[in-house]
Amino acid sequence: MRNAELGVRNESNDLYARMNRRRVEMESMRDAMLVTSGRLDTSMHGRPVDVASDASNRRRTVYGMVDRQSLPGLFRAFDFASPDASAERRPKTVVPQQALFGLNSPYVLEQARAIAARSEVNGAKDDAERVAALYRVILARSPDGDETKRGMKFLRAGGPVAQLAQVLLLTNEFTFVD
Repeated sequence: MRNAELGVRNESNDLYARMNRRRVEMESMRDAMLVTSGRLDTSMHGRPVDVASDASNRRRTVYGMVDRQSLPGLFRAFDFASPDASAERRPKTVVPQQALFGLNSPYVLEQARAIAARSEVNGAKDDAERVAALYRVILARSPDGDETKRGMKFLRAGGPVAQLAQVLLLTNEFTFVD
């Protein structure tokens, strides 16, 4: 039975079954793309690295350098807390700049190309298998019939596999937690 049928209310949003959808933080999203592409550098410790402008950087985002004088646009677009002040929590916004980051980012394109080059995607015998492999790698599920048809239609029209991978990386299913 549903909670509503049982008379259970969830105004405090503390029941997992009734949790509000939320966008994954930039750090988790970036790391998830690296894991999905098979390129995550899992080494521990070390100096901070430029995760904002170096598209080929494979280090976890926790090792990202934060320049207090010039916070990169990537961090600002994804609600990075101001490094000059303490903050109880980060603001949570969903704005068009976040989607544009995915469409125009060399980093996302690099991860999409790496996914397209993975053996389970690149070695697929036909477009239907290739679409299914992309869904399994990126979204951890098989595509339904309509998704397979649309993916095959895109690939048969000359669309690059990496571009289809990029689209799947930018879906709400990948970037939001339900």
